[in-house]
Amino acid sequence: PFSKLEKKLIQASDIYLSTAKVVENKAAVAYTVARIFFDHGKFDKAKERYLKIINEFPDSKAALFSARDIIGSFTEKKDWVNVAKWSKILTDRFKKQTSSSASGVASEFKTYRAGALFMYAQKLEEEKKYKEAAAEYLRLVEENPYNKNADKALYNAAVNYQRALMFDSALKLHE
Repeated sequence: PFSKLEKKLIQASDIYLSTAKVVENKAAVAYTVARIFFDHGKFDKAKERYLKIINEFPDSKAALFSARDIIGSFTEKKDWVNVAKWSKILTDRFKKQTSSSASGVASEFKTYRAGALFMYAQKLEEEKKYKEAAAEYLRLVEENPYNKNADKALYNAAVNYQRALMFDSALKLHE
């Protein structure tokens, strides 16, 4: 539960953001409130607020922090499907920006996606879903051929195809 002070800060900030004609550092104020929800594990409410920040202030530091928090919330839950999904969405959003830092940010989120795909493939492998695991490893390589895990992903895809008794597919990867 929120403390009395946090409740008052949320209320005051929401009123300030919606009624003030000129708001200094609006993105930072909005981020502070979103972060309170995040810190209390209210990830859905935080995500709503983070997305608003990303959409309204795409070149702000608050937008970058918001995007990282969205990825962080799914990472904390080990929800690799959503880490991959949101990393892609956020990569695409930051690619559209013209600021000098946008390409670095897009690259950062592309790396998060590659890591999530690898972790998800490992999870599928543990669940003995070998064909699906192989497909995820291959997707990682297709999207990120120069990723540090690309060679491991190719090898793991071949091993998983063997386990799924898909020997032709495994042989193609071993060539």
